[in-house]
Amino acid sequence: MGMNTTKKGLNNWLYYLDSRNQNMAYLVVFNFNQKKKFTNEWKEIEGKKIFEVKV
Repeated sequence: MGMNTTKKGLNNWLYYLDSRNQNMAYLVVFNFNQKKKFTNEWKEIEGKKIFEVKV
């Protein structure tokens, strides 16, 4: 998954959180590449906490 796609997705998620007056969310990213890494991490962006899981 490209960095621009990831950044755009996170920005969309931040906009959605603001529209719902929320500060925390969960994001699942599906990666269909052959050599993928499975990761999970908390990210804090603009005061919002997002738990991102890549599968």
